[in-house]
Amino acid sequence: MDMESATERFKRVKFLLNQEALLLSIGDVAKAIGSTTRQLRYWEKKGYINGIQSGTGQRKFNYPEVIRAGVIQGLIEDGYTLSGAVKRSKENDFVFKELRELLSERFNNVYERDDGVEFDLGEIEDCEPDQHLFVVLRNNGKNGFRIGSHD
Repeated sequence: MDMESATERFKRVKFLLNQEALLLSIGDVAKAIGSTTRQLRYWEKKGYINGIQSGTGQRKFNYPEVIRAGVIQGLIEDGYTLSGAVKRSKENDFVFKELRELLSERFNNVYERDDGVEFDLGEIEDCEPDQHLFVVLRNNGKNGFRIGSHD
């Protein structure tokens, strides 16, 4: 696999991260978060999550709403009431929004390695100017971080 193909794949993934038009059906969302479509329809009716109706009348959800629904479901499973879970999930909205923006801004490049790939997250504050933080994904599953410059 050559460097150009890894870079092109990376650019497509980065583009997709910035899209909100990726939509999942209500059934897919229910399956993904361990809920029911009936429960999701109720949450939507109450305004806890927001779906859109497709041209065919099917309920669809973008991934920020899928994450919100998943957080609500997880909090309910942890013992929160529905209203408590919704309140807590709204507190997390800021974190997810900022994390998404950070990843979008900081994913600078991807490099093929003999043992996997590494993602360049850019320069590190208070370090030498050419010192970057890299996320290293290895084929053997021993993933990690590296500080340095691209070899």
